[in-house]
Amino acid sequence: MIILIIVFIIMLMIDLPSVIRNGKKKILIAYGLIFTFSFTICLLLALEINIKSPLMFVDEFYKNILHFSY
Repeated sequence: MIILIIVFIIMLMIDLPSVIRNGKKKILIAYGLIFTFSFTICLLLALEINIKSPLMFVDEFYKNILHFSY
């Protein structure tokens, strides 16, 4: 788990300065959201916590929200 955190910190140190230098807030927000999501997923997997497949969420969205059936 420590290696995972170190790898993500290194990735952040490599990518973040160029994103900040561009000064585009939308890109910075999108980068932060994607980075946080991917770090969370990797951390949960490293802790051996079972994660429901993202396709299951899509399937439930189609069936329950949009009322599509296939």
